[in-house]
Amino acid sequence: MTPEERDRLARLEQRVEGLDAWMKSINTKLDEVRTAAHMGAGAWWIILRLGAVVVAISAVFAWLFDRWPHK
Repeated sequence: MTPEERDRLARLEQRVEGLDAWMKSINTKLDEVRTAAHMGAGAWWIILRLGAVVVAISAVFAWLFDRWPHK
């Protein structure tokens, strides 16, 4: 192995070690984003269900108003 090849290999090993720490930080951030998304998904389903209940109640009142005799 020539000195140039050895130097290139040493630089490559240093970069790979740096990538390992970088990948760990990305995984940590990804876990935080995933946790936040799961929290938001629960809130989304609650809002969606409440909206469906409001629409159903509104439809019942509209039907009753339509059937109520007007003078």
